[in-house]
Amino acid sequence: MSKKSKKPKKANDLTGYESAQRKRFIRSEQESDNQETSSVLLWHKTYIKQIRQRFGLSKYQMLWITFGKGIVIGYALAFFLHR
Repeated sequence: MSKKSKKPKKANDLTGYESAQRKRFIRSEQESDNQETSSVLLWHKTYIKQIRQRFGLSKYQMLWITFGKGIVIGYALAFFLHR
């Protein structure tokens, strides 16, 4: 007769299961955040595109306008905060 070797049974790996559940939960939370972010981002992109087309500006011209606006706002903030 052959003897069967008795190996100790491994305990159920609950951490792997729990970890998989956590990953699914985190992924679902991130997807819902991404959907909200992408909808706001999509709205902003279309709004900027409409403004750009209304005034007949290129992307490069919009870039410079945005840069100049940032300089003006930064200067105004520095002026008022350092009085």
